[in-house]
Amino acid sequence: MVIAVSELVGSGQLSHCRPSHCFTLPGTAMRSTLLSVCLSTILPMAALAQTAVPDLDQQGRRGDIARKVQEKAARQFDQADLDKDGRLTEQEVATVSPFKARAFAEFDKNGDGVLDWPEFVGHERWGK
Repeated sequence: MVIAVSELVGSGQLSHCRPSHCFTLPGTAMRSTLLSVCLSTILPMAALAQTAVPDLDQQGRRGDIARKVQEKAARQFDQADLDKDGRLTEQEVATVSPFKARAFAEFDKNGDGVLDWPEFVGHERWGK
């Protein structure tokens, strides 16, 4: 949003013009400007978060990469699941992913002490 300084001065919307406050807008204008900036920053991130994980049936490069990543994750999960109960303990996770083992509590979203498939891959969009 571009506002000419002369418009603000002429309309009385520009408060006193000291060097540190020369472009101070009144409270309502400031709040609406800040709200606009915040929303324009947050909303695209929310949209990105919803589409960051491609569908496995997606065509093209994104789909190909998604299928390869899903296959690798499924192999790691099966390899780590020593007792074949479909859930991984922290020790089992450490055998295939030291990073996930160190951050185990962050991946264990429900706090039950084990990772199921969605917790292991970090989302629920892919079946195993």
